[in-house]
Amino acid sequence: MLKAVLDMDPRTKGLINATYVDNNQEEYYMYISLDESSSFFILLDISGQIKLNLWSQAKQSWQTIYAIPDDPCIPPATCGPYTVCNGNAHPSCDCMKSFSQKSPQDWEFEDRTEGCIRNRPLHCTSDRNITSSTDMFHPISQVTLPYNPQSIVVASTQSKCEEACLSSCSCTAYSYNNSRCYVWNGELLSVNLNNGITITSKDVLYLRLSAKDFLPSLRKNKRKPNVGVVIATSITGFGLLILLFLLLNWRNKFCGVVCCHYTMTIKVVLAGL
Repeated sequence: MLKAVLDMDPRTKGLINATYVDNNQEEYYMYISLDESSSFFILLDISGQIKLNLWSQAKQSWQTIYAIPDDPCIPPATCGPYTVCNGNAHPSCDCMKSFSQKSPQDWEFEDRTEGCIRNRPLHCTSDRNITSSTDMFHPISQVTLPYNPQSIVVASTQSKCEEACLSSCSCTAYSYNNSRCYVWNGELLSVNLNNGITITSKDVLYLRLSAKDFLPSLRKNKRKPNVGVVIATSITGFGLLILLFLLLNWRNKFCGVVCCHYTMTIKVVLAGL
């Protein structure tokens, strides 16, 4: 199968001969270069992908022309905890909202297995009263749900599912779909974004965050009034000003006519006298 794939690509057709060896002691692929002028190497990437790289004279760089699996998000926990993997992006790993890279230096070397850490601690107390927690939830749409979910049978609605998560200090996320409630305790692993090809999940993961993580957006919403309301208010105010101007103008004209008529009447009466 691999040989057929290589022969289909014009960059590798006739350049590499892939032979599968299977004996009583071992199994392996053997790659033999048929063109001494071409250079290639095969590696097992830190993401878990096997990549075939070919040197491009035109671009003067190594080009990955074959990878197994195709989607870098397929290997388990390839991005580490509290990350979202997007197979259509490069780099494919990104921290969840309000999380930061645990080891930025490792990320620069494309080692993202350490994942991300929370920017602010959750607000959790020993009080079982859910109103004692100010934590909020951020929805992450169209993703595969993390490993090791815990089913909460008694949570028959989404609000009850949310309450079940808030009542536990170790709960970091929940999901509610088709009247089924799932919560996660501890690290969240293998959350992969829907790419429409290998990953087609439409689930929504509700990530638990500190209320302070939402303050910038809340302040922004308070400072920025609704544009539609501003426009409507401006138009209404302008219309009222025009109406007031017309009324004043009409009143002045009306008063002028009345006063003039009154003056003329007085003059006529006086003249008669």
